[in-house]
Amino acid sequence: MIIWPFLVIVAVLLWLSSESMSVLVGVRSFSEGESLWSKGQKEAVFHLMRYAETRSEADYQKYRDAILVPRGDRKARIELERPDPDYAIVWRGLVEGRTHPDDIPHVIKLYRRFRNVSFMAEVVAVWEEADQMVDDLIRSADQLHERASSPNATEQTLRPILHQILDIDARLTPLEDRFAQRLGDAARSTQLLLLIANLAIATTLIPVGIFLSYRMVRRRDEAERALKLSEERFNLAVTGSNDGLWDRNLDTGGVYYSPRFKQLLGFTEPEMEDTQEALTSRLHPEDRPAHEQAVDGHLKRGVPFDIEMRLQTKAGEYRWFHFRGQSVRSTAGRAMRMAGAMTDRRPSPTA
Repeated sequence: MIIWPFLVIVAVLLWLSSESMSVLVGVRSFSEGESLWSKGQKEAVFHLMRYAETRSEADYQKYRDAILVPRGDRKARIELERPDPDYAIVWRGLVEGRTHPDDIPHVIKLYRRFRNVSFMAEVVAVWEEADQMVDDLIRSADQLHERASSPNATEQTLRPILHQILDIDARLTPLEDRFAQRLGDAARSTQLLLLIANLAIATTLIPVGIFLSYRMVRRRDEAERALKLSEERFNLAVTGSNDGLWDRNLDTGGVYYSPRFKQLLGFTEPEMEDTQEALTSRLHPEDRPAHEQAVDGHLKRGVPFDIEMRLQTKAGEYRWFHFRGQSVRSTAGRAMRMAGAMTDRRPSPTA
C-alpha cells in the first residue's frame, strides 16, 4: 500500500513522456513535411519549364505529380481548421503530401493542440501565405498548358506566363526559408515547454508522494500501536481472570485455548495442543452426549450454550467445569466461529 503514490507518479510521468514523444514526433514530421513541400514546389516549377520547351504531356504530368505534395498538405490544413474536421480527408491530404502514415496521428495532435499557440500560429500563417502563392502557381500552370496546347503557340506567347511562374517561385523561396525558421523556433520552444512541464510535474508529484507515503506509514504505525495496546489489555484481562478462554474457528477447525484454560487442567501452555481433540478427549464419557447436544442446539437453533461437564485433568482426576459460549454468524445466519469461557466449579481458596 505504501508504494501506490509512487506508482501513480510513475504512471503520470510515463504518460507525460509519451505525450512529449508524440509532440516531438509531430514537430519532426512537420519539419520533414516542409522539406517535401519545398521540394515538390521546386520540382513543379522545373517540370513546367521543361514542358514549355518540349510541349510533352509527360513533363506536364510530372509537374502535376510534384504539385500534388503542396496541394495535399493544403487540403489537410484547411480541414484541420474546421471545428469538427473529417480526419479521413486530413489523412488523405497528408498522405498525398508524403507524410509517413505512422507520423500522421502525431501531426494531427500537434496541429489541433498547439494551433493557436504563438509559435505554432506563426508557422501556420506562413503556410497559409505560401498556399495562396501555390494557388497562383497552379493557375499559371493551367494557362501555360492551355496556350502550349494551341497549334499557334510560340515562345513569345508563353514567355509572359513563364515570367509569372518564375516570379511566384522567387517569392516562395523566402517564404519557405521563413517557414523553416519559424518551425525551428517552434521546435525549440516546444522542447523547452516540455522540459519545464516534466520538471514541474516531477518536482510536484515526488514531494506529494513522499508526504502521502509518510502519512500512510504514520497511520500504519498508529494502528500497530493501537493493536499492540489492545492485545496487552486483552492479555492482562485474561491473565487476571479466573476463567479460561477458548475460541474455535468452525470454518478452518482452528482452536485457541488461553494459558489460564490450560492451567485449570493442570497443563503448561506447551503441554496442551490447541485442537478440538485435546478437549473432547478429556470429556467424561457420561458428559459427551450432553456436550454434543449443547453445541448442536446452539449452532443450529441458537440455544444458549451454557453447560456444566467434567474434564480430566493432567493428574488424571475429573473435575466439574462450567462452560459458556457464543457463536459469530455470517449475514446469512451461518455460524463461523464460537468462543467462550470455562470456569472452575471448585470454591475459590479465598472464599
